[in-house]
Amino acid sequence: MSELFVNLCNFPEIYMPNRSRYATMPRYVPRAKLFSILTYTIYSCNVTFFEEKSWEVNQVDPDTGNVTRSVNISDNASIKQSELVMPPLALDYGVYQFIYQVILTANDSGVFKSTEPYQLSTFVEIITTGIAVYALPANMRKIARGLEETIVLDPKKYSFDRDLYVDASKLTYVHYCRVIENDISFVESQNLTYLSENPSLNASLGFDPSRVCFNSTSAFSIDSNNKLTINPGGLPLNLARVYEFTIDTVFLGQTYSQTFYINIMPYQYVPGMIVG
Repeated sequence: MSELFVNLCNFPEIYMPNRSRYATMPRYVPRAKLFSILTYTIYSCNVTFFEEKSWEVNQVDPDTGNVTRSVNISDNASIKQSELVMPPLALDYGVYQFIYQVILTANDSGVFKSTEPYQLSTFVEIITTGIAVYALPANMRKIARGLEETIVLDPKKYSFDRDLYVDASKLTYVHYCRVIENDISFVESQNLTYLSENPSLNASLGFDPSRVCFNSTSAFSIDSNNKLTINPGGLPLNLARVYEFTIDTVFLGQTYSQTFYINIMPYQYVPGMIVG
């Protein structure tokens, strides 16, 4: 124990709420999310003193906790504060050790005395935020179309990675469709991508033809860019129905989905869109 603690101050206690002590049990934070690590220190001194606070960040092996590289956060405005604020997208995927350090310096009869550094650390894993799957302009998810309109769902054009880590247009997207009628969702869900790749198959694939979106693969097409085009009249008119389209993609072993709803109206063309 340093002379400062013996004569002038008690030994400081650093607290870190929700601290994760082990690299194998880290706190999970999506890469695109701002997050902070809060600390507070309790001590008592008989003389005037000041404290020097600092943060250190290291990337570590997720299994052993051994440091693999040091991370430079010198441009972080909160590096000298008790609460470290990390902006979105500041760290790559991986497990990190955040070390908070406090040094107390006191004036003892004109002589400045400092403690040894006192530290406490926590582990954080930066994980993927996910792919935002969209297939319509302006992030729309609900539209209405007329009997003579072509409908296009184009996920490669409108989807994006929230982490700005991968070009979402390079991912593969799979289309599904099922019928909601009188607010009842039918269990029959057609894999349109599979049907498009196997056009000789019966589109209903053993389902009740009256309860599926398409009875023929000629009603739609999916091109090599995963763009779904539904021909005019491809979805039967039924005012009690909503057609539910789901688009899936996989990135880093995780599946990301979005659902879209299409109403077919008894007009040739619908001048506007239902937006939701």
